[in-house]
Amino acid sequence: MRNLCVTFEDTSKRGGKIFAVKDVSFDVKEGEILSIAGESGSGKTTVARTIAALLPPTSGSVIFRGIDITKKKKKELRAYRREVQMIFQDPYESLNPRWDVSTTIGTHIRYLTKEKDKKAIQDRIDQLLNEVGLKPDLVRHRLPHQLSGGERQRVNIARALSSNPRMLLGDEPITMLDASQRLSILRLLMKLKRERNLTILLITHDLASAKVASDRTIIMYKGEIVESGPTDVVLQNPKHDYTRLILSSMPEMPA
Repeated sequence: MRNLCVTFEDTSKRGGKIFAVKDVSFDVKEGEILSIAGESGSGKTTVARTIAALLPPTSGSVIFRGIDITKKKKKELRAYRREVQMIFQDPYESLNPRWDVSTTIGTHIRYLTKEKDKKAIQDRIDQLLNEVGLKPDLVRHRLPHQLSGGERQRVNIARALSSNPRMLLGDEPITMLDASQRLSILRLLMKLKRERNLTILLITHDLASAKVASDRTIIMYKGEIVESGPTDVVLQNPKHDYTRLILSSMPEMPA
């Protein structure tokens, strides 16, 4: 990310522009988990959606393996989306309620990898479900409403993995899960990072998940980066008042 700015039109009576992200620059290192933390409205999700090429920046660049993806047209982004996939916050709304698990993952495989062989696709679906801790025989024909929140998020992760990406963008992937599932999903992401050498950008509103999972942490406030560094350094020796404030409200993550 280089000098990224994202603005929106202010639809209130005041008019003008709202700066969601202001001149943000940072690097994500291959094979690491980098957390971006901050309260709602800090700009962290806007950053993730811009990296995912779901939202165009007002100015600045997003460079992936030497290529500025903001200069790419929609039709040219398919190869990029094979390598950079997003896990959305809501594990129910991000799934088509009329599609069963096999259709959800299989459609993704067909679109991004161009695989047409039905058996190869089904074998790939089963392998992905096993990888994320789900039993294919039990879940492949279930609809989203027949799954728990944790199971739905595992399906979302399996779908994201179906194109063998190099990078995952997790937009608060545990926020809408119950306490018993949150650590389980974080551990799954950490396991996938090790086994696949994945790079993961983890968006979070608290620092407990960053403490558990991430190598480095960036703190955002009002669209700007106010602090960054190795996670243990940021948490043990915060420099900015805002970091100290969110640390004081950090929930305890079970061991």
